[in-house]
Amino acid sequence: MTTQPQSPKARPEALAERVYQALKADIFAFRLMPGDRFSESEIAGRMAVSRTPVRQALFRLEREGFVEVWFRSGWQIKNFDFAWFESLYDPHRAGVRGGKTPLRPARAAVCRAVKRT
Repeated sequence: MTTQPQSPKARPEALAERVYQALKADIFAFRLMPGDRFSESEIAGRMAVSRTPVRQALFRLEREGFVEVWFRSGWQIKNFDFAWFESLYDPHRAGVRGGKTPLRPARAAVCRAVKRT
């Protein structure tokens, strides 16, 4: 997991964004594997921040579908839905017309997410 030193005057929004970006990068680089479980305290300790920005970042990642919360038990990186990924690239499901495969909205979102990291 990547860590960065905390600026003493960092704004809470900046901390949450930094934690979010670091966690997302760790997920995409497979430093955090599907099925890995962890607590807010573990992440806060590794990133040298309080639990509040960690919680904000994790809830944002949950809304985006990367993690899920296990109340009173921590957080978990979601497993891949291989059928969903296959459907993004299956020309029959994507509705190929005239030899052109349209870029479906879900596939476009995945492409944008990968390019950002």
